[in-house]
Amino acid sequence: MEQTSEPSSFRWKWLLAVPLVLLVGWLGYRLVFPAFVPPVLPVPNGYDELVELGGELARRTGWYAEMTDEELAAIVAANEPVLAQARQAVRKECVVAIDWSADQKWFNDVHMKRSSQLRELARAFAAEGRLAQKQGDTRHAVSCGLEVLQLVPAASNGGLGIDYLMGMGISYGGLQWLRDACETASLDDCKFVLNNLPDVREQMEPPAELSQRERLYVRQVNGIYHSFVTEYLFNANRAEFEKRLQESLRSAHARTELLRLHYAIRAFRLTENRLPPTLAELAGRELKNVPADPFRQGDFVYLPGGDRYILYSVGPNGIDDGGVENHQDREQGDLLLEPHE
Repeated sequence: MEQTSEPSSFRWKWLLAVPLVLLVGWLGYRLVFPAFVPPVLPVPNGYDELVELGGELARRTGWYAEMTDEELAAIVAANEPVLAQARQAVRKECVVAIDWSADQKWFNDVHMKRSSQLRELARAFAAEGRLAQKQGDTRHAVSCGLEVLQLVPAASNGGLGIDYLMGMGISYGGLQWLRDACETASLDDCKFVLNNLPDVREQMEPPAELSQRERLYVRQVNGIYHSFVTEYLFNANRAEFEKRLQESLRSAHARTELLRLHYAIRAFRLTENRLPPTLAELAGRELKNVPADPFRQGDFVYLPGGDRYILYSVGPNGIDDGGVENHQDREQGDLLLEPHE
């Protein structure tokens, strides 16, 4: 009797089908989860130098606002060689150095500390600026504020969400110090700031790009077995994550433009010995164009009166609340940039 080859043929089909199914599955997985390629870091990396210098600062540097003049002078003198090196390091290419092979413990114990050291470096520049202002060196005072702002991209670009927020915090600190320094700035100081004030939108990476890097880091830390779960959870909150970063960037942009206007008004007053009646008076003089409030289709609110004025953005809610901030809910109330008492 002749033997049939059907069972043997069936077996060979399965032997061919199994690797084909595995190949298709692997290609599908790579389509959803592309092969991870860590970002390329520059050599040398200015970020590493800045982090190391931040760890060499004198103790209590961050408390400069509460120091006596003598203690402030001693702190600034101790930090002088560190800041001299930082001024050189910040001019180099800076990319946040992430250990993509590390676990969550590294992130909590190592990276968070490194990030905070950049914040302390920003405070050291502000401390030097405060001493310069007290000593009457107003140009150096505003220069230190601008140097704080140079740290913003160095502390955030190439990093994760926490680095982005640290960059935003440094930006806020630098803008606030420059606002304080505006009260004693000369006409030349005002022109110097207006010519060198960076655009925070150009300093920071797009939130969508940062969100993608954060997703890759979450997957890398959690491993393949948890990737599907973490990917689902991250994607479920990704839109909100990007929205919050975008709102943070808009607030930083609004504060930057408020600072620009404060210095333009100061320059106008020093030249004309009066306040401008409207912001439009600044166009073509102190400013090429009057910036618009990023939270509405129109100008910032400017209310001059006597020798004082009120200037503010309507803030994230887009409603003019009469220049009143809401410190409990940043999404409500107006947004101001006023000097410290």
